[in-house]
Amino acid sequence: MTAINRPPSDITPKEFFENFVPKEFERVAAASAASSPDMSAEVTLSGDGGGTWTLALSGGKLNVTAGAADSPDVAVTQSVEDWRAITVGGDGGPDLTPPDGISIEHWFVNPAIQQALRDAKGTLRFEIPGFGDRTFSATLMFHGAAEPTATISVDADTVAQMRDGSLPAPQAFFAGKIEISGDSAFAMQIGMAVMQPPS
Repeated sequence: MTAINRPPSDITPKEFFENFVPKEFERVAAASAASSPDMSAEVTLSGDGGGTWTLALSGGKLNVTAGAADSPDVAVTQSVEDWRAITVGGDGGPDLTPPDGISIEHWFVNPAIQQALRDAKGTLRFEIPGFGDRTFSATLMFHGAAEPTATISVDADTVAQMRDGSLPAPQAFFAGKIEISGDSAFAMQIGMAVMQPPS
C-alpha cells in the first residue's frame, strides 16, 4: 500500500488540483501494479477560491484542467471550507483527512474504486451534522444520473470515534449512528468502494 503524501495546510484548491494531484498521482501510479482504465472526475468547489476542475485519466496519464467536464464518470460538489476540512483538516470538527487509499488521486489507481465508479449511476450525499457550527457535506453524482439518490449522515462525534478506532463502522451502523436515507443498497455500494485501500 502506498502512503498518502499530505498537501501543505495553506494550499489553495487551484494549487491542489493543478499541481499537487497530478504529481501525487504519478507517484502513486508508479508504485501500483494495477493498470488504470480511462475515467474522469469533475470537482466543483463553491466559495472563496473555489472553481471547477476536471481530472481525466487516459492511457495511464492524468490530466487536470480548470473547467467543467463533458459527461464525467463522477462529479463532486462541495464548499471550499468542506474541501479544506477533508484535504488538510479543518477547525471545529473531527479530523476528516482520509486514511490511505481514499484520497481522490488514489481513486484513479484503485481497481475496486474504479469498478464501482464505472458501474454506479445515481447521486450520493455525505453529511456530518455537528461539524463545528455547520453540517459538512459532499455530493457525488455518477454518470450524470440524478436517480437513485441516497444520503449517508454521520454525526461528528461518531466520526471521531470511528477515526480513533473506539467505534467500528459496522457497530456504528447497527447502533443507528450511521443513517442512510434513500436507496441504501446504492449508498452501501459506493461507501464500501471508496473506503477500499489501494492494492
